[in-house]
Amino acid sequence: MKLRNIFYLTLTLILALSACSSPEKGMGTITGNVFNEVPNKEIPREPLQNVKIVLCKLSEGDGLPEGPMVASMNEDKVEKIGILIAEPTAVTDSVGKFMLTNVPVGTYLILFHLFPDELIGVDWQGAVLPEAYFDFQSQKIPASGKPDFWEKGGLAMVTGNWSSKEGFTAAEGSVCSESLGFCFLLRDQKPYPIIRVQPDSTIDVLLTTQLKPKGEN
Repeated sequence: MKLRNIFYLTLTLILALSACSSPEKGMGTITGNVFNEVPNKEIPREPLQNVKIVLCKLSEGDGLPEGPMVASMNEDKVEKIGILIAEPTAVTDSVGKFMLTNVPVGTYLILFHLFPDELIGVDWQGAVLPEAYFDFQSQKIPASGKPDFWEKGGLAMVTGNWSSKEGFTAAEGSVCSESLGFCFLLRDQKPYPIIRVQPDSTIDVLLTTQLKPKGEN
């Protein structure tokens, strides 16, 4: 009887340790790297260390709104893209690599923050990320006046297109929230990268930006 009890106790400990060290069943893992790149120059991409990685969950079944996500045509109609979630998060290491484990199944946009120390005391759980109106003359995203991602406006380092029908549409680059400090990338006028997490899957992504932490040349 005593030997049997020792066996069951050992088995319980093994199972408990396995559960703590492995991703939860039915959830996924996201790995990736964050690099800075200099456009139009033959300079190797530079890994960015100590960058905070968070997720914005897109509405299931709805997909992205139609049209460009950052544009002067969005002034009168701004649609919801997704909602920021507080967990899981990660921070890049010395080679710019990160890993998010136990990610619930769903569709996500990956956001990044270059200055994680500024997030102390900031609650971003549930913050809504909508499309942004881009003021072409000021080259900024004006304050929305709402408690959302663009509450205090935003900064943009983008290239885009101009047309008499759609105005200016941001096509490529990075856009950042003034109030929260989080940024996301644009590719082909859409937020990037958007990924679909499946049960027990691992997705690898690459984030390249022209933004760099303060004090770095």
